[in-house]
Amino acid sequence: MIKINNVPCVNIKDIDNEMEFILLHKLIDNEVYRNHYLNSGDTDKYFILDNSAFELKEGISDSLLMEWAVKVVANEIIIPDVYGDKEKTLKLMNDFFEKHPSAPDIYTIQAVPQGKNEKELIECFEIMERDDRISVIGVNKLWNRKKLKDSIEGCTKKIHLLGLNNIDEWNYDYGELDIRSGDSRRLSQLILGKEDIWEDILTSIDLEILKRLIKEINNDK
Repeated sequence: MIKINNVPCVNIKDIDNEMEFILLHKLIDNEVYRNHYLNSGDTDKYFILDNSAFELKEGISDSLLMEWAVKVVANEIIIPDVYGDKEKTLKLMNDFFEKHPSAPDIYTIQAVPQGKNEKELIECFEIMERDDRISVIGVNKLWNRKKLKDSIEGCTKKIHLLGLNNIDEWNYDYGELDIRSGDSRRLSQLILGKEDIWEDILTSIDLEILKRLIKEINNDK
C-alpha cells in the first residue's frame, strides 16, 4: 500500500510523497497550499484531486473540480459525492458522467460509496464497482474497515482508504482486496515529530483567523 502523507498547509514542503492527495477546498481557500501545487512544475508524482466532500459534507461543484484538475495537472479525481447520502451521491455520479463523458479518458476516476448504514454503503459500492468508468473505490470512515475484506469481498477494483488517522488501520487484514493507497494527516504529524504542535493541525489561514479572534477578544475586554 502506498501511504500518502496528507500534509497540513504550513508543512507542505516538509514531506516528500510518491502520491499527493490534494484537497480542493484548500486549493481555493489557501494561498500557500494553492501556490505549492500551481508551481510544482514537471513532476513524477501522482496527483489525486479530492472533492472535499468529507470536510464540507458535500463535494464542491464538478465544474470547479474539473477546472482545478487541469490547473494542477491531476492524474486522478474523486468525483462529487455527499457524505453519508447514497441517493444524492449516485445522482451526482450520474450527472458528472453525463456532463463530462470524456473524463475517464483523461483521468483515473475514483468514486466514494456513501450511505447512512452498512446496507446502503454496500449497495452504493456495488453500483460503482460495476461501472467501468470508475477505476478506484474510495473507502471512507463510514465503513468498519476492520471488516472490510468481508463487506466487499470479491471487489475487482483498486481501493484507496480515505483518512487513515487511526494508525492501526494501516495494519488491518484486508485479505485479497487490492488496497492501492491510503492518506493520513496523522502519519505526517508522526513523521514530522510535531504531533502536539498547533501548526501541524491548523492551516495558515486557520491560524490567521485564530490570531484575529484572540485580538478581537482582547480588545473587547
